[in-house]
Amino acid sequence: MDLQFLRSILAPHRGRLLRLMVMLLLEAAIALSIPWFAGRLGGYFFGEGQHYSPGLLTASILGLLGAGAGLRMVSTWLSGRTSEEIVAELRSRIFAQLQALPILWHQGERRGSAIALISWDLLRLSNFATD
Repeated sequence: MDLQFLRSILAPHRGRLLRLMVMLLLEAAIALSIPWFAGRLGGYFFGEGQHYSPGLLTASILGLLGAGAGLRMVSTWLSGRTSEEIVAELRSRIFAQLQALPILWHQGERRGSAIALISWDLLRLSNFATD
């Protein structure tokens, strides 16, 4: 696959892909910060280290869990939407390419073989992009 072709496919979606990357980084930061807060809460109960308010630590953990779940939901929706739009654009380009082929090429092929192959490949690509 040519890098220029890939760039032409992804260019219209670069803003959404950038937002998605930022959201995924925030998800990772939240997931990594929850054990820190849990460790401080455990330290409070076992009398180790600095003492933090257990109510504040518990609220922080619950808030981070809620924010992480919200970010996960939005990022899953955004990645699914973006990947479906990219696959739809690829399907349109392939269909236009098939229409541009000469009639003799279509007559030489088995009926429906090209469409079946392309549909199967795009379905696999769609599953790869959304999973």
